[in-house]
Amino acid sequence: MSTQKKFIITASNKGGVGKSMTASLLVDAYKKAGTKAAFYDADGTIGALYRMFKNDVTAYNARDEKEIRNLLNSLKNNDSDVVLHDMPGGSMSSVLQHINGDSSDESADTFVETVERAGYQLVILHVLSFDYGSVRSVNNVMKSFGISAKKDDVDGTLSVSKESWAENVQHVACVNLFASEHEEDFPYWFTQSNNVREVFLASGGIEFKLPRLRPGVVAQVQFEGQNWQDATNAKTTKLDLNDETVVVKFLKRFRSALNDTGADKAMGLTK
Repeated sequence: MSTQKKFIITASNKGGVGKSMTASLLVDAYKKAGTKAAFYDADGTIGALYRMFKNDVTAYNARDEKEIRNLLNSLKNNDSDVVLHDMPGGSMSSVLQHINGDSSDESADTFVETVERAGYQLVILHVLSFDYGSVRSVNNVMKSFGISAKKDDVDGTLSVSKESWAENVQHVACVNLFASEHEEDFPYWFTQSNNVREVFLASGGIEFKLPRLRPGVVAQVQFEGQNWQDATNAKTTKLDLNDETVVVKFLKRFRSALNDTGADKAMGLTK
């Protein structure tokens, strides 16, 4: 299904895990690849993605009952190969409740079916930090999107199943290494006592690691309001040559992380 058009939404019920950072890197990659794509920041004009790519990103407020309609309506009469929405933390439940018309119904079946009728494959981009809340979010979203698991009481074997309507949904997990590059510092994801990652991978999920970039460099890029292309262009960058070089290397490592795991194909960067 790698040639199918992609509808990508960032997902985490935990804020501050790096969703917008990851989304901005994808926007940069799509632009460099010449991908026919449409980008949206569901955190409105205060969103980090919009502030970084004002000329390329449409902003709306997913917390507003009227504006949340922009999420699905962005697919109507859209001939883009990729449509990406950077969603604010904790918004997935509200989206599903809005569509289902029932605050107790968080099943994504109708949402998924609508995306597929529009000719797109749904790709859910989970972004994780070392925090337990980001891992719990992956678990909750998988359940809403038709993934369930059961462990055998005798031999401990884990069996994972998907609802029929969820078969074509692709889950991608980005493990944000901003705090540490060591797996032991992510105990709630890389651990034997917690089977969320095991279920994720067994269900066909793709995992890649977001390389670490010094927080001070990230802060400079964000403070100056530059996108990644401008920050690495000798004529437009506001970084010194050392930090510009650091960012160039970081972007190469990010693209390698996508290529090496198949996340690039899953998200429509390559065929």
